Parts: sequence; structure tokens; C-alpha cells
Amino acid sequence: MAGATVAILGSSGFVGSAIRSQMMRDGWEVRPIESPRLFTAGTSAVGIVESLKKLDHVVRKMQEQLNGVEVIINAAGLAKPSGQNIEALFGANALLPLVVAEASRRVDLRRFIHISSASVQGNVAVLDESDHYGALSPYALSKAVGEQSLLLSLDPRVIILRPTSVHGKGRSLTRRLAKFARSPLSSVLDPGDDPTPQVLVTNVASLASLLCQNDVIPPPIVLQPWEGMTTSTFLEVISGRRPRRIPRGVGNSTLAATRLLSKALPITAFQRRLELLWLGQMQVRGWVDSIGFRAPDGPEAWEALARSI
Repeated sequence: MAGATVAILGSSGFVGSAIRSQMMRDGWEVRPIESPRLFTAGTSAVGIVESLKKLDHVVRKMQEQLNGVEVIINAAGLAKPSGQNIEALFGANALLPLVVAEASRRVDLRRFIHISSASVQGNVAVLDESDHYGALSPYALSKAVGEQSLLLSLDPRVIILRPTSVHGKGRSLTRRLAKFARSPLSSVLDPGDDPTPQVLVTNVASLASLLCQNDVIPPPIVLQPWEGMTTSTFLEVISGRRPRRIPRGVGNSTLAATRLLSKALPITAFQRRLELLWLGQMQVRGWVDSIGFRAPDGPEAWEALARSI
């Protein structure tokens, strides 16, 4: 795609900066687009669509910045799983994607890639590429409503990319998990071979770039593929030490207690993180696997990340 222009919202953020670097390596001319700060009281797809009707001036301003652009990628948003500012969360994660989609439609861009999150499906047994939602936090719900709003348009140019739990050198979550993995508390449920959906940000960027290619026709929702991590190998690779194995009965009782507590206390994000560390989560072999895509960065990149933290 040498010479073609891609516009990126959120190009200075954790995921957006990785995508920007990858697109430049792949020969694209990158045009950063400033993300407007939006707020909305709408917390459903219908409410978000209604909010869009009042933002024609915002759409027009973005439309003006898209002249000469072939593809746009939205990597902007509020990435705060425990965030409680509802109007800001839904403005950034649900309303902004619809603004971008409308501006893209008006200038007839070839494709719009929206970076969402697998958290929209919550603790479902198996992550997939369906429109099944089970959001467990305000953050996840705002991302889910963003997806639903985009899907209502039935625009085949809109592609939703769902990364799973994303890691990289600049992410505070990665540092916190590495600290946990190196502590005496580091543990998994015995035997520790449950798959866990942990991915490198560079691999998310590589897939985003693939979705922009002319000869690729993705489905409306694309799930980031599994990188082969189990609950045990994930903690081991980011710490260099094996986690303790907790009897499954004890661990399941502990998780049940945290689920009850999360209904009364604001610990949903912590509770969900503990579930992923102990239980992991399966995912389907989706469209990306069917076309033979393999994440370019493997075990050596994970080890390099661990050394850098």
C-alpha cells in the first residue's frame, strides 16, 4: 500500500502508537487525526444514534480532515476498565466511533477499522466473533454499545477488531501483572494449562495493518487470535519463575466470593483480572486463523518484554 494514506485517531496512545509505527513500516502515509472530546448520557445503541444527530458540526470537522485518505483507524477512547465517569466513557468509546463512521461514509473511504475490546463479551466461556455481549464493567459496556451502534449501520466498510488482553512495554497493566508474577502471591489454578487470551500490542498492530489491505475482505467483527499462552506460561514468561498451583476447589470458592463482593464494591475490574489469571478464557479459531495469519512476534518478543519491564 505504498503511497496510500491512512488516518489514525489515538495515534499517540498505547495501541494507536503501535499501529502508527506498523503502518509506516508497511509503506502507508500516516495522518494523525485529533479526537474530539465527546460526552453523552446515552448508554444504549439507540441513545448513541440519537446523540449523533446533534453532532453534525463535529462530523463535518472530521470530514474535512479526511480528504485524500483511503482508510481510517480508530484507536482512540478511554481505556480505563474501572472508570466511573459514564458520560465520558460512552462519549469516547461509543459515540466517537459513530462520529468517525459517519464522517467516513460522507467522504466514501474504502474502510474504517475500529479497535474495540474482547471485554465486551465478559466472562463468556469461549470468546468469539459474534454480536453476543456480556459486559461486566462500565468500560466494557461502553465498548459494547460502540460496537452495537456501528453494527446497526450494516456498512460493509466498517470492521471491528477485538483485541484480547493487550500487553507492551508502555502499559501499566503489564507492569502490574509482572510485579504480581514476581511476588509470593503469583499463582494459578492447578494444573495451570488453561488457555488465556494475552497478546502483544505489536501483534495487534500487525493485524490492524492486514485488515487495511485491498485484497483482504474481513467479516464485520474480527477477534485477535490466541498466542498460545496458558495461565501458567503467561505468568512464567513475564517473571522468569513458575507460579504456585492452587487446588481448583479452593480457587473456585475464592472466585465465587469475589463475584459476590463485586456486586457491592467497585472491584469488578480486579475480579475479572483474577479470573483471567486463574481460569484463563478460551477463544474460537476465528477468521484470522482461517486465512493463515500468524502473529509475527512470538516467545522471544514476550521474553524481551519481560526483560524490559
